[in-house]
Parts: sequence; structure tokens; C-alpha cells
Amino acid sequence: MEVGDNVINIIKINTYSRAIVYKAKDFLGVSNENDVETIQIELDEELITENSIAILEVQYPDGTKNYIQMNRLSSTTAELEVKNSLLTQKGALKLQFNLTNENNVIFKSAIFTLKVLEAINAEAEDEEIEEYESVISELVNIVAQAENLDIDIDEDCNVTITKQDGTTKTVNAKGEKGDTYEISEEDLQAVANELAENANSTFNTNVEEKTAEFDSNAENKTTEFNSNVETQTTNTTNAISTAKEEAITEFNNNATTQMEAYNNNATTKTSEYNANVENKTTAFNSTVTNATNTATTAVENAQTNAITEFNNNVTTQTEAYNNNATAQTEAYNNNATTQTETYNNNAAAKISEYNENASSLINSREGKHSYYRYEITEDIEAESEIDIGAEYIVDSDNLIVLFCGERLIKDTHYAEAGETGTNSSIVQILTDYEYLGNYDKYFDFIIKEVWNNE
Repeated sequence: MEVGDNVINIIKINTYSRAIVYKAKDFLGVSNENDVETIQIELDEELITENSIAILEVQYPDGTKNYIQMNRLSSTTAELEVKNSLLTQKGALKLQFNLTNENNVIFKSAIFTLKVLEAINAEAEDEEIEEYESVISELVNIVAQAENLDIDIDEDCNVTITKQDGTTKTVNAKGEKGDTYEISEEDLQAVANELAENANSTFNTNVEEKTAEFDSNAENKTTEFNSNVETQTTNTTNAISTAKEEAITEFNNNATTQMEAYNNNATTKTSEYNANVENKTTAFNSTVTNATNTATTAVENAQTNAITEFNNNVTTQTEAYNNNATAQTEAYNNNATTQTETYNNNAAAKISEYNENASSLINSREGKHSYYRYEITEDIEAESEIDIGAEYIVDSDNLIVLFCGERLIKDTHYAEAGETGTNSSIVQILTDYEYLGNYDKYFDFIIKEVWNNE
């Protein structure tokens, strides 16, 4: 179907069986082409509500995946404009239509394929590959809520994380062309781990910087102090006489005082540092625990929903199978009863017809015909021979053979055994006859000597 320059590939889905019942065509487009094309999904039931989200899951030939939100047209129809980013890999794309409502999957179609065809001397045009909006933004929002962080993403996928204390960190979350993102519990855990790793790295870097500053300051102060001691010693050496002991005592006292102050300050700073490390470690562990609990809950909910959906489907299919089996059994029994009645009625009619025919033949005899009956007690196979217990003349037209009152045709149903003009008591049966234990089956043999032609 075409609307203007837009080619629409209509794909119809049976919601009961989840199967694809119609595809307008089996290919999506030609690699690296830029013609506008649209995929339109049509369901046979009204499942696409205003509160539901229609998603097309795509697996590329190299195994990577993408989840693309479709536009809702009606309660049975959703569509997606094909962008050239879908046509970068030639080969078969696996697709699956999904409907979600409040984070619950309410419908999944069977997997179907559309091909991206290879063009002769195909080269990507210079224009930029038009990507679909990445679903990583939704994932980051979920993690931001769990971590109580303010996270902003610009058009180049630069993610800026702002903590409650006002500090920020910017990372780029954009991958190479063809990278895809999948909303899953594993993604939540991966982002949580990355945030934890970044936070831990920043914390460790800060510890190293502060320790280096502290050590450098202590070394500088010690050097300065020692230098001052040397200077003061040099300056006072010549002046020390009787006041030497006093000066030394004063110096020693001052040194002791300064050392005690230094040690006290070092002890205080060490205690503050250790307390800060403990507080930051506790906050970090709490953040990781909350993120882990969120991911675990999401996994458990998804598992419970999948099991419930599977059990419901098994119950539905079992009921359908049992109902069909019951209907087929009833139809078979009814047909068997009908066929048995028909057969019995036909057998009774044939017996009556035979008796009338036999009576007519007997009445036409002039007393010189011989009559013999051979009852069937087992299946008769083609080319079997029957000894009728009396002789006839081969090929003299004086033998009549009947089966249940119906006259048989010579050399079609039976053959006379022996040379022409000789006497024989053997008749060869040329077709199969089935033995039915509940019904009489028999051959009648009439040997003519004088036949009434009137």
C-alpha cells in the first residue's frame, strides 16, 4: 500500500495465536537507502489503549537489539516510520510487537522477520544516520530516583549528575552507531554499579589528594621549623654566655610545646578523617543496597508476570484441545452410526434383490440346471481359486457366477480355469472380497445345461 511517497508495509497479527497472518511484503528496504517507509501493525482485537505503549523490539543481524516506541493510530493499529538507522545492516531483522501498560507486558506477538536487501555498489550517503530516541533516558530517570540524584541528559547524550551537596560529574553515554540499549534489570544493576564505581573513584581520589596535602604541609612545616632552629641557633651561638642554659631551656620548652601542639592537631585531624570515611562508607553502602533492592524487586515482578502468563496460556490451550477432541469424537461416533445403518439397509436390500433374482432363475429352469453356494468365512484375495464341487465346460457359456445376488462379469471378476471345451470344477476369483463376521457373504454358482430363452 502507498500513501503519496510513503510506502506502508501492513503486518496483521492474530491476537489469539500471536501469529503473523499477513505481511504486505517480506523486506524492510535496501541497505543505506533513505526513502520514507512505514511499518503498520494491525491487531484483530482492540488491545492498543491510550494508556498502553506499543514497542517494536528489533534484533539486528549482528545480534544487537533495540526497543523502539511506535505511534498509536487506533485501538487496533500502531505504526513506525522506518529511519535509515534500521537499514545499516543487510540481512534478516528479527522483530516482535510488544504492548506494555504500567510497566507490565500485556501482549507479545510471535517473532517475525523482515529483510534489509543489499544494493549493488551500495555506499552510505553523506547525510547523518537518523537514529531513534534512545531508551537510556528512561533508564537514567529510574536510577536517579533510586539514588536521589539530579540527572540531566543533553542532545549529545552527555549525562550530568548533580549530588545533593551541589557537586557535579559529566559523562558521555552515547555509544557508536548501531549501539542499542535495553531496559532490563541487568541494565539497572549495570548503571547502579557504574554510579557506585564513579562515586568510589571520586572518593578515593579525594582521600589521596587530602592525604598528599596533609603530608606535604607536615613536611614543609617540619623543614621550616628545623630551618628556624638552625637559624636561631646560629644567631644566638655568639650571644650565649651566662644565659646559654636559660636559652636552651626556653628553646627546649618551646620545642616540647610545639611538638605537643603538632601531635594534638595530627590526632584531631586523623579522628575527623576517620569519621568522615566511616560516614561516606555508610552512605555509599546504603545507596548500593537501595539500588540492589530496586533491581531485585523488578526481576521478581517480571518473573511472576511471566509465570502467570505462561500458566494462563497453558490452561487456555488445554481447554481448547479438550473441547476439540470431544467434538471430533462425537462427530466420529455419529458418522459411524450413520454408516452402519446405511450398510445394514443396503445389505438387507441386496439380500432381498438376490432372493428375487434367484427365485426368477430357479423358475426359468427346465429341471437341468445345477445350483451351488460357497459361503465366505475369511477374506478372499485376488487370484484365489474356489472348488465349486461340480464340473462345468470351460468357455461354453454354461456357468453363471453371482456374489450376494449380483451377477459377476467373466474375466473381470472371475475366470474359468482350464482349457477350452474341457470339464473343470475350479473358478479363479480376480478381485478381493472382505469377510465381515456380522454379515453373510457368499458366491452362487449355476451350471446350465438347457436354458429357457423365453
